[in-house]
Amino acid sequence: MIAYKIVREVGDSYKTLYHGINSNRELPLNTWIKAEKKLVKDGSGGKEYISGIHCFEFHDLARQYMKRFKNKEGLTIILCLVRGTHPKASNSDVLLADEILIPA
Repeated sequence: MIAYKIVREVGDSYKTLYHGINSNRELPLNTWIKAEKKLVKDGSGGKEYISGIHCFEFHDLARQYMKRFKNKEGLTIILCLVRGTHPKASNSDVLLADEILIPA
């Protein structure tokens, strides 16, 4: 499935915004990356949910969500391919994916 992800562009690479995927914030290109599945809570201490890679089904949803960030330096929205998605319990606009691939 095609999806969109908000990332931080640093030089020629993309990085996750907060938590890394399997302890790495840098997102490699042309490689399927599997999410680390564990029980987590939102930063606000909300509902628990099974973690996944945050993405959006539509570019417009990602653009609206990006307005929430105070530090917008380097933020960009990229197209990606995802597998195994489900809505995030605390925000149904956000999808959690089991796997992601960012084309070069």
